[in-house]
Amino acid sequence: MEFSSLFAVIIVSEASKLGEEFVDLGMLDKFWMSTSELGLAVFKADSPMGTTAWSEKIASELARAIGLPTVSYELGIDWQGNRGVISPNFLRAGEIELAGADLLSLVYGKDNYYYTLENSINALAANNIKLPISWEAPPQITTAAELFAGYLMLDAWICNIDRHDYNWGVRVDPTGSLELLPNFDCGASLGVQMSGSEIVKLGLKADRCSSMMGAAICRRTERAAENFNFPDLARELLDIYPTAASYWIGKIEVISSTIVSDLFERIPTDWIDLASKEFAIDLLEFNRKQLTSMIVDFKPKE
Repeated sequence: MEFSSLFAVIIVSEASKLGEEFVDLGMLDKFWMSTSELGLAVFKADSPMGTTAWSEKIASELARAIGLPTVSYELGIDWQGNRGVISPNFLRAGEIELAGADLLSLVYGKDNYYYTLENSINALAANNIKLPISWEAPPQITTAAELFAGYLMLDAWICNIDRHDYNWGVRVDPTGSLELLPNFDCGASLGVQMSGSEIVKLGLKADRCSSMMGAAICRRTERAAENFNFPDLARELLDIYPTAASYWIGKIEVISSTIVSDLFERIPTDWIDLASKEFAIDLLEFNRKQLTSMIVDFKPKE
C-alpha cells in the first residue's frame, strides 16, 4: 500500500550546489546548496556507517510530533544519484553556532572536560542559555536544560546513538545572547546500524536490541566515563528533572503504533526495506511502553 501523501523527494541539481564541500567534524558527505523550496540548505548523503535518509526523516517527524523544536529534513537525490536528506540553514542572519563541546570547554576548559550528562546540564545553566524564541514552551519546560532533557528522552525512544557533543548546541546572536538550537542530526537511530538482511539473518528483536544500544552521552562511574544504555538514561533524567522528564514521556506515550506506522508508510517503498521498517516500528513501540512504565514505577529521590 502506498499513501498518496508520500514524503516528497527533492531532486538536487549540480547547479544548486554552492562552493566546496561542507566542512565539519562529521563523517558524511555534505554540501551547501540553494533551493527554491528551502533556501540555503545542506545536503547530507546516506552513509554505510549507519545513517540513512529515512531514519533522519522519521526521527525529525517524531521529534516534531512530541513538540520538540527540530530542524526539518526532506528526502533528496543529487545529480549523481546519491540519496540523502536536505535541511535548511538553522542560523539566522548574523548568528554563529556554538556546539555542546564549545560550551563544555567554556566551563571546564578546552580538552579538559568529560562529556557527561551532569556536565552538559551544568554547562547549559552556567552560560544562561535561553529557550528558542520561536518555540512556544509548555509550562512544564522553563529552562534550556529541561528542553535538552527532551532531546535526550527522544534519544531514548528512538535509540539515537549519536548525540555526541557536536550534535547539539546553541546559537549566538549579534548581541551575544545564547539560545538552545533545535534538535538535529538524529539519523543514527531506529536500528539503522543493522541492515534488513542482518535483522532477518540474526533474528534480531527490538526488546533485546533496545537495551544493548548505548547513548552517546556518558556518565561518571567508578569505572570512569561510560555510555548510558537508554533505559538508564531515561531513569536518570527522571531523577534530575521529574516534572520535565515526565512531561516528555507523556508526549511520547500518546504516539501510538498506528501513528508511527502511518509515518513509515509515507517513506517511498524503495527507500526502506520491509525488515528495517518492521524492526524500527517494533523498537519504537517497545521503547514507548518501557518509558511509560517508568512513570508508573517512578519514585522521586528523597
